[in-house]
Amino acid sequence: MRRFLSTRTLGIALCLALPFVATGCNDDDPLAAIDRFEKNRQKAQTKMDAVEGQYANCAVPTSPAASDAFAEEWKKRWDGIEKEVNRLKNELNGVIKAGDKRFKKMDDMARSIKSTDLRNAAVAKNNVQAQAWATVLREAAENVKKMDHQVAAARDIYTVMKLDSMRSQTDNKIAEIRALNGQMKATVAELSKVTAEGRSLLR
Repeated sequence: MRRFLSTRTLGIALCLALPFVATGCNDDDPLAAIDRFEKNRQKAQTKMDAVEGQYANCAVPTSPAASDAFAEEWKKRWDGIEKEVNRLKNELNGVIKAGDKRFKKMDDMARSIKSTDLRNAAVAKNNVQAQAWATVLREAAENVKKMDHQVAAARDIYTVMKLDSMRSQTDNKIAEIRALNGQMKATVAELSKVTAEGRSLLR
C-alpha cells in the first residue's frame, strides 16, 4: 500500500506543522471532525469580514499619538483573527488524524479479504481514494504556510506602526492592513476544499 502510506506520512507531517493538538470528542469520526473544522473556518471568515468592514473607511490618524492608538486598536482586532486561525489549524489537525484512522481501517479491511482478486481490487480502490485525499492535504499544507506568513506579516506591520509613532511619524499602514486582511480571507476560503473533498472522500 505504498500510496496509502505516503498519504499518512503527509498527514503526520502536516500535524507536526500545526501548534495545537485536537481535543474534540469522537475523534474517530471523520465527518464530525470535518464539521468542526468547517464551523471554525466559517467563524474565522466572519471575523475577517468584520475587520474588513471596520477598516474600509476608517479615519486616518493625524498625529503620532493617534497613530499609536490606531496601531494598538488594530493589533487587538488582528489578535482576534489570529486566535480564530489557530483554532482552525487545531480542527484541521483533527480532520487529518480522523482521516488517517479511516484509511487505516479501510486498509485493514481490504487486506483481510481472502480472495486475491477481490483483495487486490479493494486495495487499488483504497489507493485511489487515499491519493485524492493526499492531494487535498498538500493544498491544505500550503495554505497553512500562507496563514503563518500572513500572521507574521501582521506582527511586522504592527511593529512598524509602533516605531513610526515613536519617531513622531503617522504612517498608519491602512493600505497594507486592508491587503493583508484580503489575503488571509482568500487563504481561509481556499481551505473550504478540505470540507468539500473530505465530506466526499471520508464518508
